[in-house]
Amino acid sequence: MSRFILLFMLSGAAFAGGSSSGPVSPPAECGEDADEDGSINRDCQTGAEIDCDDADPDSFPGATEVPYDGIDQDCDGYDLCDVDGDGFLSVECPDGEDVNGNPVVGTDCDDADANIHPYVEEVIDDGVDQDCSGADQTAACDLDNDGFTALSCGGDDCDDGDASVHPGADEIEDDGIDQDCDGIDFCAAVAWVQGGLGCAGLPSPMTGLTALALAGAALLTRRRR
Repeated sequence: MSRFILLFMLSGAAFAGGSSSGPVSPPAECGEDADEDGSINRDCQTGAEIDCDDADPDSFPGATEVPYDGIDQDCDGYDLCDVDGDGFLSVECPDGEDVNGNPVVGTDCDDADANIHPYVEEVIDDGVDQDCSGADQTAACDLDNDGFTALSCGGDDCDDGDASVHPGADEIEDDGIDQDCDGIDFCAAVAWVQGGLGCAGLPSPMTGLTALALAGAALLTRRRR
Protein backbone atom coordinates (compact mmCIF):
# COMPACT_ATOMS: atom_id res chain seq x y z
CA MET A 1 0.00 0.00 0.00
CA SER A 2 2.78 2.37 0.93
CA ARG A 3 4.47 1.66 -2.39
CA PHE A 4 1.30 2.63 -4.27
CA ILE A 5 1.00 5.90 -2.36
CA LEU A 6 4.66 6.75 -3.03
CA LEU A 7 4.26 6.02 -6.75
CA PHE A 8 1.14 8.18 -6.88
CA MET A 9 2.94 11.07 -5.18
CA LEU A 10 5.90 10.86 -7.55
CA SER A 11 3.59 10.78 -10.57
CA GLY A 12 1.81 13.87 -9.34
CA ALA A 13 5.08 15.69 -8.79
CA ALA A 14 6.25 14.83 -12.30
CA PHE A 15 2.96 15.99 -13.78
CA ALA A 16 3.15 19.25 -11.87
CA GLY A 17 6.75 19.78 -12.90
CA GLY A 18 6.02 19.19 -16.57
CA SER A 19 3.24 21.71 -16.64
CA SER A 20 4.96 24.43 -14.67
CA SER A 21 6.40 26.09 -17.77
CA GLY A 22 2.97 26.51 -19.40
CA PRO A 23 2.19 26.74 -23.13
CA VAL A 24 4.53 28.72 -25.45
CA SER A 25 2.97 32.05 -26.41
CA PRO A 26 2.72 32.58 -30.17
CA PRO A 27 4.31 35.74 -31.58
CA ALA A 28 2.07 38.77 -31.81
CA GLU A 29 0.10 39.27 -35.02
CA CYS A 30 0.85 35.90 -36.52
CA GLY A 31 -1.18 33.66 -38.78
CA GLU A 32 -3.03 36.60 -40.28
CA ASP A 33 -3.81 37.17 -43.96
CA ALA A 34 -5.02 40.74 -44.10
CA ASP A 35 -4.72 41.07 -47.87
CA GLU A 36 -6.35 37.66 -48.47
CA ASP A 37 -3.68 36.52 -50.91
CA GLY A 38 -3.44 33.08 -49.33
CA SER A 39 -0.16 33.79 -47.53
CA ILE A 40 -0.08 34.51 -43.80
CA ASN A 41 2.00 37.34 -42.50
CA ARG A 42 4.03 35.36 -39.94
CA ASP A 43 4.47 31.75 -38.81
CA CYS A 44 3.01 31.34 -35.31
CA GLN A 45 5.45 28.56 -34.38
CA THR A 46 8.75 30.07 -35.53
CA GLY A 47 7.82 33.75 -35.76
CA ALA A 48 9.37 33.91 -39.22
CA GLU A 49 7.92 36.44 -41.65
CA ILE A 50 6.21 34.83 -44.63
CA ASP A 51 4.23 37.51 -46.47
CA CYS A 52 6.59 40.49 -46.74
CA ASP A 53 3.69 42.88 -47.39
CA ASP A 54 0.41 41.64 -45.99
CA ALA A 55 -1.32 44.82 -47.13
CA ASP A 56 -0.63 44.08 -50.81
CA PRO A 57 -2.30 41.01 -52.36
CA ASP A 58 0.27 41.08 -55.19
CA SER A 59 3.18 40.56 -52.78
CA PHE A 60 3.76 37.09 -51.34
CA PRO A 61 6.32 34.25 -51.71
CA GLY A 62 6.19 32.92 -55.27
CA ALA A 63 4.45 35.96 -56.74
CA THR A 64 5.46 37.15 -60.20
CA GLU A 65 8.16 39.79 -59.84
CA VAL A 66 7.79 43.03 -61.81
CA PRO A 67 11.23 44.33 -62.90
CA TYR A 68 12.50 47.80 -62.04
CA ASP A 69 9.45 48.97 -60.04
CA GLY A 70 11.23 49.13 -56.69
CA ILE A 71 8.82 46.58 -55.16
CA ASP A 72 9.69 43.11 -53.90
CA GLN A 73 6.65 41.13 -55.07
CA ASP A 74 8.03 37.62 -54.47
CA CYS A 75 9.41 38.40 -51.00
CA ASP A 76 12.98 37.36 -51.80
CA GLY A 77 14.31 40.63 -50.40
CA TYR A 78 15.01 42.35 -53.72
CA ASP A 79 13.36 44.02 -56.67
CA LEU A 80 14.18 42.28 -59.96
CA CYS A 81 16.91 44.35 -61.66
CA ASP A 82 18.92 41.74 -63.60
CA VAL A 83 16.47 40.03 -65.93
CA ASP A 84 19.10 38.51 -68.24
CA GLY A 85 21.19 37.21 -65.34
CA ASP A 86 24.50 38.60 -66.60
CA GLY A 87 25.41 40.03 -63.21
CA PHE A 88 24.82 43.67 -64.18
CA LEU A 89 21.85 45.71 -62.97
CA SER A 90 19.71 47.42 -65.57
CA VAL A 91 19.92 51.17 -66.09
CA GLU A 92 16.14 51.11 -65.65
CA CYS A 93 16.48 49.86 -62.09
CA PRO A 94 15.86 52.55 -59.44
CA ASP A 95 19.05 53.67 -57.72
CA GLY A 96 19.41 52.14 -54.30
CA GLU A 97 21.87 50.83 -51.74
CA ASP A 98 23.48 47.47 -51.07
CA VAL A 99 23.48 45.72 -47.69
CA ASN A 100 26.44 47.87 -46.62
CA GLY A 101 24.72 51.12 -47.50
CA ASN A 102 26.80 51.76 -50.61
CA PRO A 103 25.00 53.35 -53.58
CA VAL A 104 24.01 50.96 -56.35
CA VAL A 105 23.48 52.27 -59.89
CA GLY A 106 22.45 50.12 -62.85
CA THR A 107 24.82 50.05 -65.85
CA ASP A 108 23.34 47.37 -68.14
CA CYS A 109 21.91 49.15 -71.19
CA ASP A 110 20.05 46.04 -72.44
CA ASP A 111 18.83 43.80 -69.62
CA ALA A 112 17.20 41.40 -72.08
CA ASP A 113 20.53 40.27 -73.56
CA ALA A 114 23.23 38.69 -71.36
CA ASN A 115 25.84 39.47 -74.05
CA ILE A 116 25.39 43.19 -73.54
CA HIS A 117 26.93 44.91 -70.52
CA PRO A 118 29.77 47.37 -69.78
CA TYR A 119 32.53 44.73 -69.73
CA VAL A 120 31.78 42.84 -72.93
CA GLU A 121 33.94 43.22 -76.05
CA GLU A 122 32.40 45.52 -78.64
CA VAL A 123 31.63 44.14 -82.10
CA ILE A 124 32.50 46.77 -84.71
CA ASP A 125 29.90 47.89 -87.24
CA ASP A 126 27.09 45.52 -86.19
CA GLY A 127 24.69 48.26 -85.14
CA VAL A 128 24.67 47.06 -81.53
CA ASP A 129 26.19 48.81 -78.53
CA GLN A 130 27.55 45.75 -76.73
CA ASP A 131 29.70 47.54 -74.16
CA CYS A 132 27.05 50.13 -73.24
CA SER A 133 29.30 53.03 -74.26
CA GLY A 134 26.37 54.86 -75.79
CA ALA A 135 26.89 53.92 -79.44
CA ASP A 136 28.08 51.10 -81.66
CA GLN A 137 31.76 51.36 -82.55
CA THR A 138 32.28 51.67 -86.29
CA ALA A 139 35.38 51.04 -88.41
CA ALA A 140 35.50 54.78 -89.07
CA CYS A 141 36.37 55.18 -85.39
CA ASP A 142 39.65 53.29 -85.77
CA LEU A 143 40.91 53.99 -89.26
CA ASP A 144 44.53 53.11 -88.44
CA ASN A 145 43.53 49.79 -86.83
CA ASP A 146 45.69 50.36 -83.76
CA GLY A 147 42.90 49.29 -81.42
CA PHE A 148 42.25 52.78 -80.10
CA THR A 149 39.09 54.77 -80.82
CA ALA A 150 39.39 58.18 -82.45
CA LEU A 151 38.69 61.37 -80.51
CA SER A 152 35.78 62.11 -82.84
CA CYS A 153 34.09 58.90 -81.65
CA GLY A 154 34.63 59.62 -77.99
CA GLY A 155 37.92 57.71 -77.79
CA ASP A 156 41.45 58.76 -76.84
CA ASP A 157 43.42 58.21 -80.09
CA CYS A 158 44.73 61.68 -80.90
CA ASP A 159 45.75 60.71 -84.47
CA ASP A 160 43.57 58.02 -86.01
CA GLY A 161 45.55 58.16 -89.24
CA ASP A 162 48.78 56.90 -87.66
CA ALA A 163 48.90 53.48 -85.97
CA SER A 164 52.05 54.45 -84.06
CA VAL A 165 50.18 57.26 -82.32
CA HIS A 166 47.88 56.30 -79.47
CA PRO A 167 47.81 56.34 -75.65
CA GLY A 168 50.73 54.34 -74.26
CA ALA A 169 52.80 54.47 -77.46
CA ASP A 170 56.58 55.00 -77.19
CA GLU A 171 57.35 58.70 -77.42
CA ILE A 172 60.13 59.88 -79.78
CA GLU A 173 62.05 62.82 -78.37
CA ASP A 174 62.00 66.18 -80.08
CA ASP A 175 60.26 65.06 -83.29
CA GLY A 176 57.32 67.42 -82.91
CA ILE A 177 54.86 64.51 -82.69
CA ASP A 178 52.84 63.53 -79.66
CA GLN A 179 53.00 59.74 -80.03
CA ASP A 180 51.47 58.84 -76.66
CA CYS A 181 48.59 61.35 -76.86
CA ASP A 182 49.45 63.07 -73.59
CA GLY A 183 49.08 66.49 -75.18
CA ILE A 184 52.75 67.34 -75.80
CA ASP A 185 55.80 66.00 -77.60
CA PHE A 186 58.54 64.73 -75.29
CA CYS A 187 61.45 67.19 -75.28
CA ALA A 188 64.97 66.17 -74.30
CA ALA A 189 66.67 68.05 -71.49
CA VAL A 190 68.96 70.24 -73.62
CA ALA A 191 69.81 73.93 -73.69
CA TRP A 192 67.36 76.26 -75.39
CA VAL A 193 68.11 79.33 -77.47
CA GLN A 194 65.70 82.22 -77.64
CA GLY A 195 63.88 82.59 -80.92
CA GLY A 196 62.23 80.11 -83.28
CA LEU A 197 59.88 77.33 -82.32
CA GLY A 198 61.05 73.79 -81.81
CA CYS A 199 59.74 70.92 -79.70
CA ALA A 200 56.06 71.32 -78.79
CA GLY A 201 56.15 75.02 -79.66
CA LEU A 202 59.00 75.74 -77.24
CA PRO A 203 62.18 77.64 -78.19
CA SER A 204 64.36 75.60 -80.56
CA PRO A 205 66.88 73.27 -78.85
CA MET A 206 70.61 73.39 -79.43
CA THR A 207 73.46 71.10 -78.58
CA GLY A 208 75.77 71.61 -75.63
CA LEU A 209 78.68 72.60 -77.93
CA THR A 210 76.58 75.32 -79.56
CA ALA A 211 75.63 76.68 -76.17
CA LEU A 212 79.28 76.82 -75.07
CA ALA A 213 80.29 78.58 -78.29
CA LEU A 214 77.63 81.24 -77.85
CA ALA A 215 78.57 81.75 -74.21
CA GLY A 216 82.25 82.21 -75.18
CA ALA A 217 81.39 84.71 -77.89
CA ALA A 218 79.33 86.72 -75.43
CA LEU A 219 82.23 86.78 -72.95
CA LEU A 220 84.71 88.04 -75.58
CA THR A 221 82.31 90.78 -76.61
CA ARG A 222 82.09 92.03 -73.02
CA ARG A 223 85.90 92.11 -72.64
CA ARG A 224 86.38 94.15 -75.82
CA ARG A 225 84.01 96.77 -74.48
